[in-house]
Amino acid sequence: MEMTLLSLQGDVVILGVFLIIGFILREVIKPLQKIFIPASVIGGVIALISGQQLLGWVEIPSSFSQFSGVLINIIMTALILGISMNFEKAKSYLDYTLISLGIYGLQAAVGILLGVALIIFWPMLPEGWGVMGVFSFFGGHGTAGAAGAVFGDLGIEGNLGIGMILSTIGLISGVVIGMIIVNYGIRKGWAQYIQDAKTRPNWFYGGSLPKDQQKSIGTEKVTSMSINSLALQFGLIFVAMFLGKVLIQSLTLILPFLSVLPELTYGMVGALILWPIMIFFKLDRYVDKKTINSINGLLLELVILTAIATISIELATKFFVPIMIYSLIMVTMTIFISLYFCKKFCSTEWFEKAMALFGAGTGHAGVALMLVRTVDPDSKSGAGEALGVASGLTAWLKFFPALLPILILEGMQISLILMFGLGIGALVLGWLLFAKKSKLGILQNLK
Repeated sequence: MEMTLLSLQGDVVILGVFLIIGFILREVIKPLQKIFIPASVIGGVIALISGQQLLGWVEIPSSFSQFSGVLINIIMTALILGISMNFEKAKSYLDYTLISLGIYGLQAAVGILLGVALIIFWPMLPEGWGVMGVFSFFGGHGTAGAAGAVFGDLGIEGNLGIGMILSTIGLISGVVIGMIIVNYGIRKGWAQYIQDAKTRPNWFYGGSLPKDQQKSIGTEKVTSMSINSLALQFGLIFVAMFLGKVLIQSLTLILPFLSVLPELTYGMVGALILWPIMIFFKLDRYVDKKTINSINGLLLELVILTAIATISIELATKFFVPIMIYSLIMVTMTIFISLYFCKKFCSTEWFEKAMALFGAGTGHAGVALMLVRTVDPDSKSGAGEALGVASGLTAWLKFFPALLPILILEGMQISLILMFGLGIGALVLGWLLFAKKSKLGILQNLK
């Protein structure tokens, strides 16, 4: 069925209903509040159970599967737009970025080796399937779909389906295991902004806020006689997305290989261009970062709910055992790298950044932001900004879904050297620059 504005309205109504159902259940079932599960997660699970895959009480619209891919573009653009840079923030972004590169490289390299090892026992697995983990866990369904399509063009069938299964497992792991780590970290006192979770008042967990705790979701920067302030902030985000799209598509005419870049990078590139221009011409006064963060919060609720509601249960049954072995090893490795190296490298907000890395390294930016919001409910940390900036700085990784399948089928040695070099090299560089209690921690000692 062709999507129209009227059909989209109907789909959004269903989305809103499940979001409110999740909110009501969270308000009524107190244990859900104590483990910090957002209403969007609860609503998504209820939608999944109620939908055509299980009980069949409700038909989940097909458009739900498209929300994440579209809205995450806006979210990532908004994360970068309005960021003020200084040395401390730049240093923070660099340590986060190096750990992110470490996770990416090691997920790819270890995944390739695991794929080779497991195919000995399950020979029906498709060639090169082990590399799908990094695209699924680190990139999500969209990136896995792109890599699977490349394998298909190269004559290897089945990797697309495996990529979808791994993406689903990664998404579930990011949410479920992520929330377990969050709750453990909060109780250990790792979370900088929820250190006293056990002594927090009841309103911290749920219910309406008392009047003295109610805050505005933004500040009007212009008179409403000119333009609605929310519309202005939305407009600036879309301008950044437009600029990035025009620039990259223009460059594609000269550099055709840029065509492999997904639309996710357009808005981030555009924001990196637009924001300095606005500062130079003293137009940055029109940007209200608090309103932009509120927009991100709204879109994030929609992304989480629709992504969980459309998890494919059928896909998880094929190649169940090898995929579960593979996933267990990959997720465990991602947990270790995220927690250990963030604690070692990051001078501030290490746990918030670790949660962002774990979420991004198992699901996608939406999961990362959900976990960050759980440990940083008032958006005081720089973890969200670090995620956005690191995503822009590592945009070149978007070439890999097109490049790695080709390299793997030509011979795995080059791919292994390349990805182990990336992963280990990034972590070693981070250790030299940032490692705490190390004489080699160069930048860590700079004030």
